[in-house]
Amino acid sequence: VFSQFILPISRRVAEFVGAKWLCIYAIPEAKLLEYYSRLGFRRLDRQQEHFVYGHVKPEYDQNCIFMYQSIKTA
Repeated sequence: VFSQFILPISRRVAEFVGAKWLCIYAIPEAKLLEYYSRLGFRRLDRQQEHFVYGHVKPEYDQNCIFMYQSIKTA
C-alpha cells in the first residue's frame, strides 16, 4: 500500500507544494520501527529528536517516535 499508493501520491503533491520530507510518528514497537526503516524512514539523532518533541510533536503522539524520509520527485 505504501509503495503503490501513499508514496506516489506524496510525490505528486510535493511537486505542487514543495514538500521535501514525509514524516510519521511511529508506535514504539521494535518490529514496526524495523518495518518503517525498510520502507526508507529514518530517525533523527537524540538532540534533534528532543527538539522535535519539545516543539512540534502533537500530544496525541506522546509516546510515538518521529521518523522521516525524503520525497524524491525526480
